[in-house]
Amino acid sequence: MTEPTTPRFIVHPPFDAESTGDCIIQSVDGAEFHVHRAILSMASTVFRDMFDMPSTPSGTTEEPSPIPVIPVQEDGETLQALLRLMHPIDPPSIKSLQFAQQLVTACDKYFISTAKLRIYLRGILSEEQCLKEEPLTCYGLSWKLGLEQEAIRASRYTHFVDLTDISVANALFSCSGGLEAMLTLWRMRNTREDALEGLLSLVQPRTYGNCSLDRYGNGHRSTSIIVGDYIRRRAQLKESLKSPYPKCEKVEDFLVFQITGGASGCSTCTESAELGLKAIKLSVIEALEKYPQQISGPLPPQPSAKGFRRTVESNEESKQEVRSGQNGQYTSMSNSASAQFIVQPPFDSGSVGDCILRTPDGTEFKVVKAILYLGSTIFRDMFDIPQASNASENKTDIPVVPVEEDPETIQTLLQVLYPVEPPSIKSLSLARKLVTACDKYFVNNAKVRLHLKEILSKSQSLDEDPLTCYSLSWRLRLEEEAIAASRYTHSVNLSDKAVAQNIVSASGSLEAFACLWDLKFRREKALDQILTLATDKKDMACGHHTTTPGSFKDYSIRKDDLRVALMVPRPVCKNVETFLGFQAGTGEAGCRGCHYKRLYLLAGSRENVMEALASYPQAIQGYVAP
Repeated sequence: MTEPTTPRFIVHPPFDAESTGDCIIQSVDGAEFHVHRAILSMASTVFRDMFDMPSTPSGTTEEPSPIPVIPVQEDGETLQALLRLMHPIDPPSIKSLQFAQQLVTACDKYFISTAKLRIYLRGILSEEQCLKEEPLTCYGLSWKLGLEQEAIRASRYTHFVDLTDISVANALFSCSGGLEAMLTLWRMRNTREDALEGLLSLVQPRTYGNCSLDRYGNGHRSTSIIVGDYIRRRAQLKESLKSPYPKCEKVEDFLVFQITGGASGCSTCTESAELGLKAIKLSVIEALEKYPQQISGPLPPQPSAKGFRRTVESNEESKQEVRSGQNGQYTSMSNSASAQFIVQPPFDSGSVGDCILRTPDGTEFKVVKAILYLGSTIFRDMFDIPQASNASENKTDIPVVPVEEDPETIQTLLQVLYPVEPPSIKSLSLARKLVTACDKYFVNNAKVRLHLKEILSKSQSLDEDPLTCYSLSWRLRLEEEAIAASRYTHSVNLSDKAVAQNIVSASGSLEAFACLWDLKFRREKALDQILTLATDKKDMACGHHTTTPGSFKDYSIRKDDLRVALMVPRPVCKNVETFLGFQAGTGEAGCRGCHYKRLYLLAGSRENVMEALASYPQAIQGYVAP
């Protein structure tokens, strides 16, 4: 019997044998990928040098392949993912941190810029499951790729890792590409150790006094705090703080202490103890917000790809004034009436290309047909359009394809398609024009989604134009971003016909508008439930005095004020009386028991309001698009 053979990796289009590529990259497991030299040359100087290698060993009688075959050491899965990163097609599916690390290693090996890889790895490096299972790998890769927010978040999950283990140190050094990542974690550990003392000092052995309510001091036994053994308290608190987001549920257990004294059944003693615990708990919560749970400060700057971005220097002789655009640059001449867009490599006249895209203002982008062919069926069909004879203007015989977009939009689109540094998209206007261009030219939105996630989730963008953020997120099927953006739309007048048309047009769906209407309806319905949490009729006096009744504002005024207060993305109730528009009753002036009871009941009402706000409809529900 013959031994079963391991099945060869199946190569998928556009790298299979049917591809129009002019080169073959052969993986270590024998899979052959048909690729275009021009694309690989742009992405990697190592691949470019490989084309000079002979396709067959010297001294053999085997006839050379009609196109060069370049063997590499990566397996088929890794190589195909690497090629998908470089080509204008759907990005690779990266479902494990091990595979992500293999891609980063391959990019380093072939001198491929990791700028676009950063965009594609953001998702898996911030997944909760990956952070819990392999926090050090998430932290190290985020550090290496210059993903600052992801590295900071991952550092929260590393508290249980033994940094003194040499194998752990070596793994982090290899993953992050340097020693600074490890040193930063060590500095965080030292800061955490110092901050432990501050938390423990929030509880000290002391006596609160008794519940005397008369001038002679008659009352029950004093209420006191008794703390446990310092070493045990410190060890238990340190263990509790290893959680990425520690919470103080029961303050006695969290700081290891107990309150004794008072009399069972005495409401004043009970309220005094509860108020003491509440005060300590609030102090702990405030301290936890400042406790060093993550690394601080920006990561070291990451090197960008060589040879792509260039700076336009001022020329005093020609008196040029240069102002930066989003991705290209404009220059205005002192003797020129209009600004001229400066095309950056690899789309300028000196770049490699076999086609020219010309914008309405005459700006020309020299491009490679193979990249446009793979990225857009519309661009492929454009090459068949006959061009007007303009030999006097163009000394080359390559086709010129006119387009209607402005230079900034075209260059941004090309940067998305090309294996070069990703575009810098700093305005929602450019983001919207890019999405429109992709729809027009039938460019797959899979990569565009990843390029636009950052600007669509920025606080500044959400504050300035939440509807555009919401609509574009819906159109691109960015569910989390659309849900987050819907929090900022509460002040928008959905009854305005122009607003409604804008949402439907930008999102490409009537359902996007309907979801905002549903959110508005649910919010209005829930207002009355929150207003019922006012505590004006509760007994605010101690057992020895009577309560002076409180007062309400007019119900319609209270409801209008609450509606306005809830228009912010994340409302917070700081003062429950102001928030709900009422004045609670009071007990006897100068009575400590009445004073504490009022504080206690209002604090309880505030907690109830905060719980209600946590469930209050602030965002749309469900998946945003099929």
